[in-house]
Amino acid sequence: MTHEDIRRHPYQGLPDRQFWSQDPALADFTQFDPVSFVPFKISRSERIVTAGSRFAQHLGRHLSEVGYQHFIAEPAHPIVPSDIAARFNYGVYSCRYGNVYTARQLLQLLHRAYGVFVPIVESWPRGLRNNGRRVVDPFRPQIQPEGFVSAAELDADRASHFRSVRRAVEEMDIFVFTLGLTEAWLDNQDGAVYPLAPGVSGGVYLPEIVQFRNFDEVETTQVLLAALRFIRARNPRVKIIFDRLSGTA
Repeated sequence: MTHEDIRRHPYQGLPDRQFWSQDPALADFTQFDPVSFVPFKISRSERIVTAGSRFAQHLGRHLSEVGYQHFIAEPAHPIVPSDIAARFNYGVYSCRYGNVYTARQLLQLLHRAYGVFVPIVESWPRGLRNNGRRVVDPFRPQIQPEGFVSAAELDADRASHFRSVRRAVEEMDIFVFTLGLTEAWLDNQDGAVYPLAPGVSGGVYLPEIVQFRNFDEVETTQVLLAALRFIRARNPRVKIIFDRLSGTA
């Protein structure tokens, strides 16, 4: 072996297309080159719904900034100032569902919005010192600053939220889902999946009821396909894009 045959690392000498930092689209998005074949292109008139990990919220914002239609199916009331709306998580994603980290969380969001699954636990106390007055949504524990003033207010907000989710599913042209995690917190009573452990942003952590779960690739694939079938049954024309997942949908 000659000196020329020895590389400092396995990435040395690879073409620029192998490195995202060399993509000309970083300077000019119109120069984006997907390298491989793409099954469809997105027009500026199509409604794009985003969901998933934190990356999805940045994607939605950038799509809006460059003239694409990030479909906000759950907007704040027009009289609400933009800074207050953002603080209450309006417009961050297409609906006010917060971070949807796992495929299981996505499927349960769809099932809950359409009444297929009604969890046993509907609310958590916001904290141990509020005497049970304020509550948070276990499935969106950080969506409402200071929590909801009562379970009744949460119920009303959830009903409105589910209407918005159904609207997003049925009216979107493009669905972008970014898979963020495989880890979740599972309620042993009915299999409900929470994005955060109870006790972090509301609720009480009882290890005999809620357990940490790390979904493997088989479970994730099966659940994700189930979510896609559920969406396509209600919107057959939708086109789907995944982040961090190979293959097509």
